Amino acid sequence: MQPSLGPEQNSLTSPSIKNEGSPTLAGLQWLSMREVFTFNSQAGAQMLSDYYARFAEAFPAEDERPARARLEQRLQDPSSPLDIVCALKGNEILGGRQFKIFERQGDTTFAAGEFLFVIPECRRLRLGNLIVEQSERIMTSRGASFAIGEFHDPKLCSERDRALDELAGMTPEGRLQFWEKRHYRQFDAPYVCAPVFGSTEWITNLTLAFRQLTPGEPITSVPVSEYLGVVTRYWDSFSSGYRESPEFTQFMSHFKDVRDITIMPLTESRTFSQSRG
Repeated sequence: MQPSLGPEQNSLTSPSIKNEGSPTLAGLQWLSMREVFTFNSQAGAQMLSDYYARFAEAFPAEDERPARARLEQRLQDPSSPLDIVCALKGNEILGGRQFKIFERQGDTTFAAGEFLFVIPECRRLRLGNLIVEQSERIMTSRGASFAIGEFHDPKLCSERDRALDELAGMTPEGRLQFWEKRHYRQFDAPYVCAPVFGSTEWITNLTLAFRQLTPGEPITSVPVSEYLGVVTRYWDSFSSGYRESPEFTQFMSHFKDVRDITIMPLTESRTFSQSRG
């Protein structure tokens, strides 16, 4: 028996997405990979192996994805923020999304979504929307007030980046449109990413997206200290030693005398104009 995310989440029940005409998605079920490992580590290892085989097809470049051993180690580490939500039909994995929940006493709880994918046979059935909805339900249930995500900036990405996005079934422009429909916006600020997966290279072709998960007035700006706190807490989850690098010093220099970071539509070009104190 495999653990589910709860009876109310164990079938295709999204009120905004109908199942008529999509028999492929009939009987869809959800699993939290972390919960599977908690329930049975051997079953978790097998489930992760099955997941990773489809995940690697969607992200074929090894330097663009975490190793399976790294994911397994982190899913079994209680201190790690990582989880993976999987969409299954029977024993077949149809797609998934990695995400992290960052909790700290007396500080902001937020989430970061990573590596959304859907197998080719299920594309254009809106399964990607369902996976995002499911992961955001978990984020909200665990106290996250907002979510972030990294995406290729169409004006900064290389032809290789574009080709990798297209292998996953979407252009960089189409990817941003998808996330904008999901109510994501972006920080109008410089953004780079600290080295990942054993690399020494900083990633400079991304934009950092933002989605408010809790009800209330739309957030239109955040203090620069909060923006930088979110960025560094996120980087700490997959990198170390980056704060001593010249790239980090250069990145931080952009924010000298900056007071607030504006939040703007995801498909607009960033201006980097800030409210200055």
